[in-house]
Amino acid sequence: FPSHDSEGVKAGVPDIFLPVINKAEDRHGLFIEMKSGAGRPSETQKVWQKVLSEQGYHVSICRSVTEAVNVIKKYLGIK
Repeated sequence: FPSHDSEGVKAGVPDIFLPVINKAEDRHGLFIEMKSGAGRPSETQKVWQKVLSEQGYHVSICRSVTEAVNVIKKYLGIK
């Protein structure tokens, strides 16, 4: 994987991580990548998303705070 970026985090790793198991979906946690407008994931982000998904994590791309909240609520089973 790529090295750390200037902020000291791993390049390509999604922006938000919720370390909560979802037994109903058999997932170990939730990762969310925030994108604005028509922004698309970089190739590095696509690699991370694929690897995380293969490792049993739910991965979503959200374009607004409202969308991210809805993804989190759905993941947690909150109506």
